[in-house]
Parts: sequence; C-alpha cells; structure tokens
Amino acid sequence: MEYNVHTLSNGIRLLHVPSASAISHACIIINSGSRDEDEKQMGLAHFIEHLIFKRTEKRNTNQILTRLESIGADLNAYTTKEYTCIHASFLNPYLDRTLELF
Repeated sequence: MEYNVHTLSNGIRLLHVPSASAISHACIIINSGSRDEDEKQMGLAHFIEHLIFKRTEKRNTNQILTRLESIGADLNAYTTKEYTCIHASFLNPYLDRTLELF
C-alpha cells in the first residue's frame, strides 16, 4: 500500500493513502493514548478525542458536519494505549477541503 507521512513540528503525524479509486483516506496520529494517563486522568485521552469533533478554531460542530456532508466525507476517531487517531474518508478531489476540518 502506498502512503505519505508528514510529521509536524509538534510531533503529530499526518498519513495520507492515495487511491486509484474515487475515495482516499487520511488520518492524523497523535502520540498520546491511555498509557499516558495516571489513575486520576483515566479516560482523558478518549474524552479529548471526542472534543476534537466539537469545534475547531474556525468551525463549530454544525459547520463541521455540514462541510463533511457537502463533500461526501466521513470523519471518525479512536484512541488506543499508544495513540489517538482522527481519520477521514473522502472523494479524491476534496483532500484540501477535508484537511481543513482537522
């Protein structure tokens, strides 16, 4: 499988999987998961994962959902012990518009 990885200055990795089909996939991997929590913080990484969908600096929840629907994209996330991943599936022409939502 061909993919592109770009690491930002803050350590967050962006992974893009181009596809010959009409759909591509991208994810942002944050090196923080449940292993980084102590007993008082249990569930914090998962909670933050959900907050990511609530708003960005530019958009509220409704604007994010409307934008996703308008370009046929799907956005989801999960948290493991090692990392948090926010991932999207989208029509190929909309890579830039999808990444604006992160």
